[in-house]
Amino acid sequence: MNIELTRNGNTMSLATSLRRRVHIYSISLLGILAILFCGIPSNLRAQSPQDYEYFAYEYSIPVVGIPSDMELGDFNLDGLLDMVVTSSVSGELELFLGNLGGGFQLDDTEIFDCPLGASEASSLDFDGDGNLDLIILTSAGILHVMLGDGEGNLQNNFSLPLGIGFVTSIEFGDLNGDDQLDIAISTLSGISGGGDTRLLLSVGNGDYSLSAQLFPSASALAVEDVNGDGDLDLITAGAQLAVHLNDGSASFVVSHASDLSYDVDGLMVGDVFLDGNTGNAVQDILCLTGGGEGLAFLQGVGGGSFSEPVEGYEDQLSNAVDLTLVELDGQDGPELVYISQDSASHIGVLTGHGSDGIPFEGFQEIPISQDPQCLKVLDINQDGILDAIVASSAANVIEVYLGQPAPPDFARGDANWDSQLNIADAIELLGILFQQSSPGISCMDVLDCNDDGSIDLSDPISLLTYLFGQSSLLPEPFLGCGSDPTSDTLECQPSLNSPCP
Repeated sequence: MNIELTRNGNTMSLATSLRRRVHIYSISLLGILAILFCGIPSNLRAQSPQDYEYFAYEYSIPVVGIPSDMELGDFNLDGLLDMVVTSSVSGELELFLGNLGGGFQLDDTEIFDCPLGASEASSLDFDGDGNLDLIILTSAGILHVMLGDGEGNLQNNFSLPLGIGFVTSIEFGDLNGDDQLDIAISTLSGISGGGDTRLLLSVGNGDYSLSAQLFPSASALAVEDVNGDGDLDLITAGAQLAVHLNDGSASFVVSHASDLSYDVDGLMVGDVFLDGNTGNAVQDILCLTGGGEGLAFLQGVGGGSFSEPVEGYEDQLSNAVDLTLVELDGQDGPELVYISQDSASHIGVLTGHGSDGIPFEGFQEIPISQDPQCLKVLDINQDGILDAIVASSAANVIEVYLGQPAPPDFARGDANWDSQLNIADAIELLGILFQQSSPGISCMDVLDCNDDGSIDLSDPISLLTYLFGQSSLLPEPFLGCGSDPTSDTLECQPSLNSPCP
């Protein structure tokens, strides 16, 4: 079963309802239409279309070696976010210290030795000394620890003896409620055993005990609170997708299991269907499937129970990796951000929708350099808008893409901003056209009634055609506030007198 990307709304009934409120002025329609053919002012014509994007390229940061992963954290305890970049080929790690006001110090970095084949880096206080350390998973399935000294140095590179075989993935969280980060690991079956998912429970000072409880073999793991009880639960995805509920002491029971006919390469938890009450979100499970070629969803029904998986979005995703659920535009649910490792590499964004059983509606690609390896979403320049940084192994750089502010909402055709659509708006629009000016207009998109990127006589004609029942609707956003779904160069700025919040 595939999720449909279009929705069946009640637009026609809303349009009918609004037309009942249209005030018929004592003005001749034929008289208005006669005026319309007098001329078109040139100063309101739009230029060629220009795309709006969630992110726009800003600059690149050269890095040592061929970057394989990056991790963020405060490694020198100065309250600023630092960045660690690992290379799987050179056996080197580069530390960029944070800048006051955002970004990183680019002219004074530190380079340290790290394990060859470093594929995934995670930051945590491994030894309990208050300083941030690194755990690095290598392509050989070995966990290495690099201890931080709180001054921006990473040292004492040593492997973590597990005795349980080749490690394929790791996740962290306090599973037994002792304020220490525990480790969930999946292992590959081999001559020495393995093939299970195991827990390493921290006892402090870098010591871990291996939990006796075994979990199914998994290609992807997630550690999240799925039932809202404050305890972190475990999700494993292999031949089955299973939800293991935690009682708070790292003892688990299965609340849901679904057989899978496809591989799962990544797991995330979030309220993508927006079906919970305010402040009481019901968590859903999102799976990256089939080598990054689609998504599967398990809709939460509360209490750690979920629907069977439903697949979709195969036409949007291609070789997707490093998915992140994050709120970018402040409306209609979280966005899904990822990087595609296609030949035409890009940052992909699926726009959150959430209602009508549709998690995402709208898709965007932002081109990036080839061979992207990892993605982080953060406010790097501290302007209140989330940005994206991407490591490219082909270009040996970290690329910075700054977040772009969402366009303001408006109601198409409401030229006098009175929250009604009637002949007064057509008269206002005609007055603007024939006065050769647009005084006090903060949003030109409002006047573009046919959404062709130009303000001209076709716009009042489109509005009057609608008002007199000759067409059923105008282009979105219509019959309410919203942003422009099409790209053009008509400016729209927030206005104090705008009826849109």
